[in-house]
Amino acid sequence: MDEHFEAIDAQTFLNAGSLDARRSLQGAELQHIFWRYKSLEKELERQKAFWKSTNDTLAQAFVQVREQERELKEKNELLSQSYRQLHALTERLQTELALARQIQQSLLPPRQPAWAGLSVYCVCIPAREVGGDFYDYHPLGEGRFALTVGDVSDKGMSAALLMAISLAHFDSALTFTLPPHEVLAHLDRSLVRYTRATGQNCALCYVEIDELKLHIANAGGVPPFIRRANGSVERLDVGGLPLGVGLGSEAGYEETTVTLAPDDVVILTSDGVVEAKTAGGDLFGFERLERAIAAGPPANPNAMLEHLLSEVSSFVAGAEPHDDLTIVAFQVQAATAG
Repeated sequence: MDEHFEAIDAQTFLNAGSLDARRSLQGAELQHIFWRYKSLEKELERQKAFWKSTNDTLAQAFVQVREQERELKEKNELLSQSYRQLHALTERLQTELALARQIQQSLLPPRQPAWAGLSVYCVCIPAREVGGDFYDYHPLGEGRFALTVGDVSDKGMSAALLMAISLAHFDSALTFTLPPHEVLAHLDRSLVRYTRATGQNCALCYVEIDELKLHIANAGGVPPFIRRANGSVERLDVGGLPLGVGLGSEAGYEETTVTLAPDDVVILTSDGVVEAKTAGGDLFGFERLERAIAAGPPANPNAMLEHLLSEVSSFVAGAEPHDDLTIVAFQVQAATAG
């Protein structure tokens, strides 16, 4: 049966004539309405199916969104927990590093020993919480004194550990009453078992003062400078292999002796002074250090030390330090020298 019937207008119905004809026309109209209803019913079912599918899709998407929200919430909670744990570990690490810095600084003797006959001033500034630089000094009796500046390779905790070991062995070596070059040979042999596995070493410049005689032995450190009373500056040419390599004790260390005048100031430094850098990478260098010593205050080791710190600070102009910095300045007092 064809579903598409033309609608019968009122004039056609009135012109039909007999009752049978009119009934026939009414039946056709009813059939048309029926099939039209069927067509609309099918369209409605199709629309219902479409909206049911759409609703199912939306419901599924809603469930997925809720699941993603739940997962995101769980991940945020885990991230927050991890952040709290990291923050706690960072605070703990900072506390432990601060404690390590205090312990390391406590290993160093006071910045100014109370000695008769020799005026000494020292400073050691690590680039990080802990470092590898150190200074040390000891009275040897009968107007003799021992001083040193050491610089362990590498930075951070590994350097700090070797620094503590080197300092302890230096103190021990002085109990043997050895000349300076033999002190270095003894230290080189002693440190090898600690440096063999790590490949580290310790550069160290050692001096002894016997009245106005300055005895120097150097194991890879910065050689001493002398600011003479007449204003001239001498850089002593004495070197050697760093400690802990094992070769210096085999080859032997050079020892040099120079004579001081009562107002001469001797300066020992680590390489953190000459290797101090600007933000652009320029080095402070030996020549600039020599000029700074020449321009420093005469016959005053404390003022000289502060002057050198100021010169380095002005040069780097706030750039982050990349190495530890140590300076020892000393002067034989005139009354003792006389």
